[in-house]
Amino acid sequence: MNKTRYLLSMLAFVFILAACTHEKPVQNISIVPASLEIDAGVPLEFEITGEYDFLTFYSGLEGSNYDDYPDAKSKVIDIPEGESIFSTVYLDTNGIVLSKFIATTYGDWGTDLVQEVIEFEIKVNDRRTALQSFKMRADNKSISGAIDNEKGEIVCTIPAGSDISSSVTSVSTLAANAQVFLDGKLYVDRSKLDYTKDTKVFTIMAVDGVTKQNFTVIIIEE
Repeated sequence: MNKTRYLLSMLAFVFILAACTHEKPVQNISIVPASLEIDAGVPLEFEITGEYDFLTFYSGLEGSNYDDYPDAKSKVIDIPEGESIFSTVYLDTNGIVLSKFIATTYGDWGTDLVQEVIEFEIKVNDRRTALQSFKMRADNKSISGAIDNEKGEIVCTIPAGSDISSSVTSVSTLAANAQVFLDGKLYVDRSKLDYTKDTKVFTIMAVDGVTKQNFTVIIIEE
């Protein structure tokens, strides 16, 4: 009887050991960007496949630089099962940014881990010349212009007889660092302009320093 109990105890112990066998972490990840050059504001897709537990992304843009860890802002990537695409947008930069993915996998006891840093140099071209808002004053009333970024027109509808000889004018671009020019000179925002003398044409210079677009202000009285 004692021998039987001993054998049963040994078998139970063997099963417990088998169940507790420590497995090392296995990680095999592949990340492929659709392109290494992108226009600012246009989504860039990364195809992500393989085995991993956690994946974190640092875009390389201001505030999201991996070298500034732990202060840098990151994004935890959670791709739904059956899918493999992660998409992101690069804004307000022009030039090379170093984007990094941090892949981490733990062993079954949560003690051992494998971590891999995968990085890409992405060239971002900020050619954006779009306007975000245009406001002028007419008889101490704020008038918001209707912007047509494709035609390069700003239509301001004002009450008939309004005084627009000294109108404080504010121009806001979609790209944070784009420059605004008027009559060939860098425009100082909220300057006073006389719309009774001539047609105002603003020029928006994109961050790339090459791409530009003119916007004509059209005044309509009603």
